[in-house]
This record gives sequence, C-alpha cells and structure tokens, in this order.
Amino acid sequence: MNKQCAYFPSTNASDTIRYFKYSPDCDIKGIFQMVHGMAENAERYEDFAEYLCGKGYVVYIHEHIGHGGSVKDIARLGCFLDENQSRIMVEDVRKMTDIAMRENPGKKLVLFGHSMGSFVVRVYTAKYGAAIDGLVICGSGAANPAAGAGLALIKLMKAFKGGDYRSKFVDKMAFGKYNDRYERRTDFDWLSRDNKIVDDYIASDYCGFIFSLNGMKALMELNSLANKPKTFERTPKKLPIFVVSGDMDPVGDYGEGVKKFYERYVAAGVEDCTLKLYHEGRHELLNELNKDEVYADISAFADKIINA
Repeated sequence: MNKQCAYFPSTNASDTIRYFKYSPDCDIKGIFQMVHGMAENAERYEDFAEYLCGKGYVVYIHEHIGHGGSVKDIARLGCFLDENQSRIMVEDVRKMTDIAMRENPGKKLVLFGHSMGSFVVRVYTAKYGAAIDGLVICGSGAANPAAGAGLALIKLMKAFKGGDYRSKFVDKMAFGKYNDRYERRTDFDWLSRDNKIVDDYIASDYCGFIFSLNGMKALMELNSLANKPKTFERTPKKLPIFVVSGDMDPVGDYGEGVKKFYERYVAAGVEDCTLKLYHEGRHELLNELNKDEVYADISAFADKIINA
C-alpha cells in the first residue's frame, strides 16, 4: 500500500482541506471514498484503507473543516466559520470525489460515511447521487427531535458568546446520555467494545474535542437535512445503498432510528437498499471487536457494484 498526503481548498475559500490517498500495490479495480465522523481524524481509518487496498481499491479520505490536518492550529479543532458550514462540508465531499475521479478515469466509486459523515453523505447523495455508484451509510440515525430547540439555544448563546465558544452544556445536552447503557469505564465507552480503541481515542489530541457553537449548529443542521423528505425523494432510485449499524449504537437509537431512516429510503423507491444491524455493536463498527466481519461485508457490497 502506498500512502500519500495532499490538500485542496475548501469550498469556504478560507480553509485548506487535508486528505489521504491510499493506493494498492496491484491494479486498481475501483475507488472507495470515505467521509469521517465528528471529533476524529482520517488516519483512524488507515487499517480499513489497507484492507481495501488489499482488495484492489484506491482509497480517498479527507478531513473536514475543524478536524485533523485541516486546521492550522490545534486550538482550532472543532471550530467552524459562521454560516453554511453544513452545505460546505457536503461540497467539500464533492471536491474529493472530483479529485478521485480525475485521477482514476473510468473507475466506479463507492462512497462511505460514518456518523457525522453519514449525515453529510446522505445529503450529498440527494444532490450528487449521479456522481457515485454505491453508498455505505455507517453509524447514522433518524431525525433528532431536540434539534429545533438545540438550534434555538445555540443561536441565543452565539449572540452572547460568539460562534467559537465551546459550551459543555450544549455538548452534554447532545451527547450526555450516550453512555447510559454501558459500563462507563470511560466517557466514551459507547464508541466501541474494544477498550484499546477507546483509550487511544481519549489519549489523542485530535479526537474527542468539544465542538464550537458553530460546529454544533452545523451538526444539527446536517441531521435535519439528512432526514428531510426531499433528501429521500431525491436520492437516485437505482443507487445501491448499504446501511450498517450496531444495535447498541446510541446515535441510531439502538437500531430503532436506523430502521426508521432505512424504511424511508425504501418508501421513497430506492430499489437496492439493504440494512444490517450487528449484534452488540456500538458506534464505531470499523473499530469493533467484530470488525473483520464488517470489513468483509462492506467490501463484498463494493465488489458487487464494481463487478456489475
């Protein structure tokens, strides 16, 4: 596997986005583009990228505004500009797609989004679904009923504190109950049953940081946009979609929220939409104890598309 690091200008014209390209040592059979989640970084996906390279895929993954090497100063982790950040994150995914397609003309592309990234790719697919050949939605959820109240609170707090302010209260309001069904060895046991993964996440300066008010606004907007009727209606009907989640993932309401949005894709007429819930799986399926099973399932889905 060959690893390369490069940059492209964000759609907001202010930030520079870092991305990684992982190339196989064999002939490339297809493109696999990944979109990471909230408060983490692209290199956490390197193990899966290496696995996919072994299957003949070239892998691309960029780091959102406010994440990883897309920030110039570590103090800016979790900080976003004021307006339209939800739209800008979607457009940055399109920029990454364009680079991948330009560098690999004629190859099919499978798009993968995890957690916050899953909401991004769901919105992206309603707008740019014709640009991709398959979609994997991982660690996602249905509409958050508290999003409206949360956005109103954020707007009020921004008026007094500014958009870069990090509110522990807002963070707890959004994620405070995520650990309720676990042993609570740490505050992040809901991520995975693998203690090393959780400990490494906590130890990293580039993971687990609190989002600014602007960042929380973008996150809530993405959840809302991903679950609007028009998002399901505008998703290409013939696009193969694979929805994966752990049945112990609080983001997906322990499977119930996942079933809700999956059923909305089916009701909207998406012809090839498949759901798999992994027993006892928590939020980060790619970092779970049964990750080998998850890896194999996702690559089998991609292979079916690439070889069609």
